[in-house]
Amino acid sequence: MLRSFPDTSSRRVQISSGGGRYPKWGPKGTNELYYVTGDGSMMAVSIALAPDLNIGASKKLFDIEKPFPNRSGRAYDVSPIDGRFLTVKSAASAGDGQGNVSLVLNWTGELRRLLGD
Repeated sequence: MLRSFPDTSSRRVQISSGGGRYPKWGPKGTNELYYVTGDGSMMAVSIALAPDLNIGASKKLFDIEKPFPNRSGRAYDVSPIDGRFLTVKSAASAGDGQGNVSLVLNWTGELRRLLGD
């Protein structure tokens, strides 16, 4: 649902017919809203807010992992520079249900060292 702010009760406009999760506005100038359906379809809908509200048809862009019901946070992001998508994909886990995570700290310092700065 799309609602006006700050008066969220006066107007509600439905964006998708099958529901969606993880809404995100596209890069500036695209006038697109992205969301993920329950089956993992990445969707885009064109929305013009001015001079009048105009909502286009939703279109499927590609498939990502089906959203888990108990996972919070958006499983993707969109580059503000070129509109490319970065998505999260679950790694294969060990038989005990645990996986590994690598975290790189101070990578900019290492990059400067390698470049000789």
